[in-house]
Amino acid sequence: MTTTAHGTDDRSPAAMPTRGVMNDDPGNAFEVIEAYYDALDTHDADRLRDVLDPAFVQERPDRTFEDRESFVRFMREDRPNPHTSHAIDSCTLEDDAVVVEGRLLEATSADRELLSFVDRFTLEDGVITHLETMAADE
Repeated sequence: MTTTAHGTDDRSPAAMPTRGVMNDDPGNAFEVIEAYYDALDTHDADRLRDVLDPAFVQERPDRTFEDRESFVRFMREDRPNPHTSHAIDSCTLEDDAVVVEGRLLEATSADRELLSFVDRFTLEDGVITHLETMAADE
């Protein structure tokens, strides 16, 4: 079963789907995803830590993070450009994951688009356990 919500730059839970097949309550899953992006955009390391499982893994084209603390540390200390925000274009609930399509914007340049991305989230017990990040054209 797939449920889709579309809406440029609209990350409110009300705009996201609330039905589908997942390990968690789908409505809660979308709230967790929204909190993830908000924590990244506001540089809130504690909130980011709260939505990630301790064994969280992120796979992306340039690197893999094998646990929550290494990912949070990277986002807090080593981000190539900390002046960014995420614009969410669509959020899709698939059988075992939430797939988000969006754009990374440079906040200091009139929201200039740096790249388009696709994030595929797996959640268990109300936290993100796995994230695969891809360029939108992959």
